[in-house]
Amino acid sequence: MRAASLNFRDLLVMCDGFRSLTAPFVPLSDAAGEIAEVGAGVSSFQPGDRVVAAFSPQWRNGPFEPGYRETVPGGGVDGFLAERVVVQADALVSLSGRI
Repeated sequence: MRAASLNFRDLLVMCDGFRSLTAPFVPLSDAAGEIAEVGAGVSSFQPGDRVVAAFSPQWRNGPFEPGYRETVPGGGVDGFLAERVVVQADALVSLSGRI
């Protein structure tokens, strides 16, 4: 991780405004970083690529469905307040213009 932000939504989550938290829990939903490694079958990124995390990886278009909350980092799944994270390739957007 190179950068993460603490925003109002993160504050609401930490104050139990979105769901009940159980320890351990990793907050923060917005982040940018650099790919350190890629898993087998990942061809869209390579080590060194700069990326930003998608806020809601499953929300591609149309109305926001309640079930999408389950995949939002820092809410439904662990977030980005960490030095390194493991993220699905389709939950990232390239900052380098390459894809």
